[in-house]
This record gives sequence, C-alpha cells and structure tokens, in this order.
Amino acid sequence: MFLAGSKCSVYFLKGTTPMTSTTGVRLGGLDNASLNQTADMFEITVFGDEYKKRVAGLKDYSISLSGIYLEQHDEIEVGDYVWIGIYMNGTENPGKQALCIVESVEYSADAGDKQTISMSLQGAGEPIQVLPART
Repeated sequence: MFLAGSKCSVYFLKGTTPMTSTTGVRLGGLDNASLNQTADMFEITVFGDEYKKRVAGLKDYSISLSGIYLEQHDEIEVGDYVWIGIYMNGTENPGKQALCIVESVEYSADAGDKQTISMSLQGAGEPIQVLPART
C-alpha cells in the first residue's frame, strides 16, 4: 500500500493552477509526509516588563516528502512550481492544498537495491483548506 502514515494521501499538480477534484495525481511510494507551518515572531517587550511579549508576523510553510522511488517522481524537478494536496486523515476528510517551489530532490539506493526519494518544498502562497473530494 502506498500511503504515508496509516491514512495520509498526497497529490500533486505541476504549475500554478490549484488542483480540482478531477486534476492532480496521487504520489505513490511515500512513507513520510510532513507539512510544517511557522510564523515569524517579533518581540514587543517594553522597559519594565517582567516577561517577553511577542506578536506573530508573516506565516510560512514547508513540506517534506519521502519514500520508495517510483518513475512518476521524475515529473517533479527542482525549481518547479507544484501544488501539493495532503490529506492527513484520508481523502474522506478535509485536507490542505499548498502551492510550493521544489527546493531539493534527493535520490538514493542502498546495497540491497532499495531506491528512495526525498523532496523538500517551500511555500509560495497561502495554503488552502480543501474539503474531502477524492476517493
């Protein structure tokens, strides 16, 4: 079974147009998928405060994907803009879709001829919450 985690499914679409329920391709072979969302922190402490005070600034995200190498992964190249759809709890539940730039792709093979791939992607806009639409 080609799922990241027990239920997670990952889809991709090259280009800057978001996926619909009829576009995008399921990425097979993955055994790890993560979406890391962050925000810049700005300290606004004033003289006399006992504790630091902070406010959130710009938000950002990155995505990491890894697993068994499949030929379909060759479609994703460094520098490409791609939409990644991640359904962490299965496609019957809401997920997130994010426009990304492919930052790095690493291919490796061990002595037992197990071929793997790891991809790092950086956010290129606001992620979209998507409703369950795939089966």
